Amino acid sequence: MMKKGTESQRAMVRDAVNRRWWRSIMRFGPPEDRPPNTAQSMHWAIKRISNDELRQKFVGAAVEQARVLGVTPPDATSSGTRNGGTTTSAR
Repeated sequence: MMKKGTESQRAMVRDAVNRRWWRSIMRFGPPEDRPPNTAQSMHWAIKRISNDELRQKFVGAAVEQARVLGVTPPDATSSGTRNGGTTTSAR
């Protein structure tokens, strides 16, 4: 748990989460309202689960795991979190 780590260790975790969180979310591709081929790919069963569903499953699992570790991922609705906001809790 992060509460047992030193301030230096907590800073390293905050930095790592800030740098990697949005990249890990983007790996699921653009929202489903943008890709022109999604409907056809779903019809042909090339794609069985939408980008949005996959992204939501990932976020749900990752956030739960982060809570167990005492880490809080950036929130898209919070101001400043995409550019280095605080992402770990030191409780």
